[in-house]
Amino acid sequence: MQTRLIPTQRLVFMFALGMLPLALVVQVPEVRWGVGVFNLALVLLILADFRHAPATGMIRIERRVGPRLAIGERELVTIRAQSSAPRDLRIEVRDEPPSTFSSEGRHLTLFIPAYGRAQGTYWVTPPARGDYTFPGLTGRVAGPLGLVRRQWRLPHTTGVQVYPNFRLAARMELLGRRSHLLRTGLRSLRRRGEGRTFESLRDYVQGDDTRHMDWKATARRRKPIVREYEVERHQNVLLMLDAGRMMTATVGSLTKLDCAVNAAMLVTHAAVTHGDRVGLLVFADEVLAGKDPTEAMPL
Repeated sequence: MQTRLIPTQRLVFMFALGMLPLALVVQVPEVRWGVGVFNLALVLLILADFRHAPATGMIRIERRVGPRLAIGERELVTIRAQSSAPRDLRIEVRDEPPSTFSSEGRHLTLFIPAYGRAQGTYWVTPPARGDYTFPGLTGRVAGPLGLVRRQWRLPHTTGVQVYPNFRLAARMELLGRRSHLLRTGLRSLRRRGEGRTFESLRDYVQGDDTRHMDWKATARRRKPIVREYEVERHQNVLLMLDAGRMMTATVGSLTKLDCAVNAAMLVTHAAVTHGDRVGLLVFADEVLAGKDPTEAMPL
């Protein structure tokens, strides 16, 4: 653990104030002695302030994040601090996210009561998939006189893994509550659509597709009748994902491959939610991986 002494603005102001009398040293040479005594007293105060500043062992700082993050999403990082000092403390904490992450507000100021604890939060946005590490934390706490601050770096490492944007599917789950009720049998619901499963007959209205006309029923009832169909379920859906070199180009802040993976996750979520079976084929100049939907259970 590395510890350093950092001067505060108060100390800089006092030092500058003590140097002002040197402008009169030509007219009053004795001023030099007064300045020397002032600087010596200031040095003693600095040493006393640094000595009485809370020791690093009296302050515990930790980070809470992950361990799984979504690419391109703002992720919350929590910094917690606990003090065993007998007085209130004002602690400055600077976190060290991975260098490729963009961050918002990683310089935090925490006010901790005597023998208490406090926490603060900030945001990071991971730009790419992979394994990353938060290497450490830096803390600063001022002495009782406010002349200097004790700074130390804590090698507090936290490993995180960045995945494709699974949070998009989580948001989609909120929109799919009707389908969820249908799958769990809590409500019977027929969804009419452009499927092939016959559902019912009804009177023709202007705008209906003439391809759905039921001519036998029309002749029998002597008025235009059309067929209605249910949305098909339990279909086999095969996703083909291009992982070739051209997919490394960026679109905004993400690569084309990341955008394709995110889109594949959304399509997969929608298909599985409606009872379909999903397969995946990943290819470049050759097939890299694949799974037949008929061989896999729904995700």
